[in-house]
Amino acid sequence: MQRLFLTLILAGTCSLAVPALGAQDAQWYFNRAEDLNSKGEWDKAIADYTESLRLDPENAVTYRSRGVAWYSKREYGKAIADCNEAVRFDPAYAEAYDIRGLVWFAKGDYDKAIADFNKALAIRPGDGEAYNERAAAWFAKGDYDKAIADFSQALRLFDRNDAVRYANLYDNRAYAWCKKGDYDKAIADSSQALRINPQNAYSYSSRAWAWTQKRDWDKAIVDYNQALRINPKDAGNYSGRGWAWEQKHDWDKAAADFGQALAIDPNYAEAHMNRGDLWYNKGDYDKAIADYTEAIRLQPHNAEAYDNRGDAWEHNGEHTKAIADYSAAIRLAPKFTAAYKSRGDAYHSQGDQHKADEDYARAKELENPANGAAARPAVNVDQSAREAFERGNAAFARGDFDQALSGYAEAIRLNPKYVTALIDRGNIYQARGDSGRAIADYNEAIRLDPNTAEGHYNRGNAYAASGDLDKAIADYGEVLRINPKNVAAYNNRGNVCKAKGDYDKAIADFSQALLLRDSIDAATRAVLHGNRGLIWYEKGEYDKAIADYSQALTADPNFVNAGRCLAWLYATCPVEKYRDGKKAVEIANKLCQSAAGKNWGCFDALAAAYAESGNFDQAAEWQAKAIELAPDATARQELRSRLELYQQRKPFRERAKK
Repeated sequence: MQRLFLTLILAGTCSLAVPALGAQDAQWYFNRAEDLNSKGEWDKAIADYTESLRLDPENAVTYRSRGVAWYSKREYGKAIADCNEAVRFDPAYAEAYDIRGLVWFAKGDYDKAIADFNKALAIRPGDGEAYNERAAAWFAKGDYDKAIADFSQALRLFDRNDAVRYANLYDNRAYAWCKKGDYDKAIADSSQALRINPQNAYSYSSRAWAWTQKRDWDKAIVDYNQALRINPKDAGNYSGRGWAWEQKHDWDKAAADFGQALAIDPNYAEAHMNRGDLWYNKGDYDKAIADYTEAIRLQPHNAEAYDNRGDAWEHNGEHTKAIADYSAAIRLAPKFTAAYKSRGDAYHSQGDQHKADEDYARAKELENPANGAAARPAVNVDQSAREAFERGNAAFARGDFDQALSGYAEAIRLNPKYVTALIDRGNIYQARGDSGRAIADYNEAIRLDPNTAEGHYNRGNAYAASGDLDKAIADYGEVLRINPKNVAAYNNRGNVCKAKGDYDKAIADFSQALLLRDSIDAATRAVLHGNRGLIWYEKGEYDKAIADYSQALTADPNFVNAGRCLAWLYATCPVEKYRDGKKAVEIANKLCQSAAGKNWGCFDALAAAYAESGNFDQAAEWQAKAIELAPDATARQELRSRLELYQQRKPFRERAKK
């Protein structure tokens, strides 16, 4: 599935700082958010982080923590935006660079990830985790030597008392050795991981895989046995062991393992297929037909299942049924050479030599490599892979990440070009902190499908966050070429154009997005109007800014930023005809009420509104409240300068826009 995450941020402040509250209240929300985040209740955590930031808007730690929650939800654009804010408020915040690097992993921009990990390591050169993550980025770029060097450095720096994470580092390096084809070193690292943490089923599975690459089926089976001893409910490990037994031609044990996989997951179509093959090889064609039939029920587009069942029907002398199944296989996979040959044999058995000869001729034609034929069609594997992928999705939905990994891994084994499965498996690895495997999956997914809207959109966000604005604009343009109705791409490109000072192009993008009314909800429409209003304000076209801010509030009456900007414009606009103290007071009063009396930015706006109305005593009173709640010395100094104006019976005026 495509994942495009709408990143709609109202840029700019209309000369107003973000509202804040006393630190104790903000800390309370932050603490509760941290607890919720640790429990995986990300939506609730984000709500509390957001409230904490409303009360304490320059807290880098809170931005970073909310970024982690967005990251956990796979809303990467929002995660990057929060990390950007964190490092803006605290440029030496190594953890924020680290999290932003992880998000860039998820977006597939490994150069930017490496740059961020470099920054984190410059600040904290002894951070073993940053070396581990940078190793993951090198791994994703295919530079396995640099990956191994960084994994090795991480191993030197990591706390060896943290056995689980220390063992995972050896697993990571083992995987890098595998990619270099050095299976002996991979096995050595997996073995070291198991000496540190003997109860890690994944280490056994990984080593079993390395043994299979060396075609040492017996040792692979021993390791699968250990993995299953630790986690006896892993259908994927039963499947892996069954496959190893199959390579040894121990059909009964293979059948038992596939049967156990089916006991854990009755809808495991690939296990039905494999067990059907085993029954067929043993000559029990009725049982084979039963398993193939179940596989077809689960995967009605699985051409190989039809072909295999056709073979079993043919052995049972059921030529008509065999021909029907071969025909179904050919209909699903028109270049399925084996199905043409088998149907030809079935026609021959029925005495229809003309049709038999036609099928033989077609099979011979397809055997020419230039015709792209395959003895077993890729579409069959794809169907099995989709079934495994759906098992992974179902497991993920119920929070069973081990089974989700098993499903995705099986999907990728069946179809190494399964981009979505690679991405989703990478997401689970990343959520578990296994950066090496995660970025390898992301890297492969992007290599396989470089022209996806998701890839361009996410890369555009990453370019924008790193300040490479022209490349960001180019990527958003690609998204819109692929999908001209992508509201998020218009919005984000508009924000980037604004950052470049190209206001006309920004307005054009926001306007185009607003034309797509059927694609946006009220809240999104409000933000788009707010974004466009900010640009009109910067251009000095205040009537248009007022119109957009007003439409933003019509779409979302609780949109505080739009209301604050509108009140500020009415109160402080340098052009007299647009100032309206009465309207400003009305709007700002509503804002203060909605903020429960604790939003110093709204107090500042209300004070300016009262000053414009000539009520300087009220203006001074509200300005004093704003100063009391302001989060830092810089904000308090600016607020005091306006208080002095009000005490002198003077209103505040913004400077005219050039």
